[in-house]
Amino acid sequence: MKERTWLDAPSLDLLPPASVPPMDDALIEALVRAQRPGGWNPQLSMAAIARYATPKTLPRIRAIYESQQDSCQPELVAYFVRVDPTYADHIFHSHPWDMHAPPPRCTVQYFNRTAPLAMGPPLERYLAAYLMHSDVYVKSTAARVLGRYGTASALPALWDAFRYFHEYWKGKNTELERLGEGVNLELDLRNAIAHGCGWLVSETDLHLIESLCISGRCIWETQQDLESVKPPLHVEITGQPQGIMARVAQYFSLDSVAAIKSKLAQYPRGTRFVLYAPSGPIAQVADEIRRFAGEKGLVITMPEAH
Repeated sequence: MKERTWLDAPSLDLLPPASVPPMDDALIEALVRAQRPGGWNPQLSMAAIARYATPKTLPRIRAIYESQQDSCQPELVAYFVRVDPTYADHIFHSHPWDMHAPPPRCTVQYFNRTAPLAMGPPLERYLAAYLMHSDVYVKSTAARVLGRYGTASALPALWDAFRYFHEYWKGKNTELERLGEGVNLELDLRNAIAHGCGWLVSETDLHLIESLCISGRCIWETQQDLESVKPPLHVEITGQPQGIMARVAQYFSLDSVAAIKSKLAQYPRGTRFVLYAPSGPIAQVADEIRRFAGEKGLVITMPEAH
């Protein structure tokens, strides 16, 4: 890794771990240099360790983590989530999970900086617990992160939090509408369930969400999702300056071919889609998606010409 670079932690997504040879020594040396006076971006070096360091170097990474003056090292914690879940669980349980006290300063850093690098059961359980925290921002952040990075194991906790919200605000619509953060929390919980990357929700699930909505915005957005799940489902791909943006049924903001494939793979064989994509460079992406869908037993057609 270069001493100084324009790259940031999200840029590492461009280089999948499977394409990187073992380079533990180089990664650790880069972190040592970055942490010296005048060093460059130690957070990026830690993120690289989180994504690329092998399990063989676990004792060295633990020693580095435990030697840090700042106990909040969300990027290094991502390495443990991936390589040593028991140790990661120990880190997350190093403080009481008190849902009525202000969260430790590391908590939201784990949400925002650890989860994009590595998601696993210890972090997922930690996030799920904080769905019931007394602070609205903490709850909303946990919901958004679980919706984007969580697995289907997180879905029951999201439903529980959404039902709890419904019971708390039932009959108090006007009061809720006056509180912008309350409506936003309801939407974050709703969106996490209805648009989650790690699972599918059925039309029945969406009707249940609609019945649990308190705010008008929640109801309206759920009705839009119900329109999107009417067959045949749509796959829409558009070009963006940074790449592509796509939507599969109600699941939008899919920003890579891998994300589109991951979502399509969740649908049962025989599901029918109509694919909308412009001509030009995006046509190659569309062809790749059609081939992938065929391998998965999905049926994709192009829109009829008018």
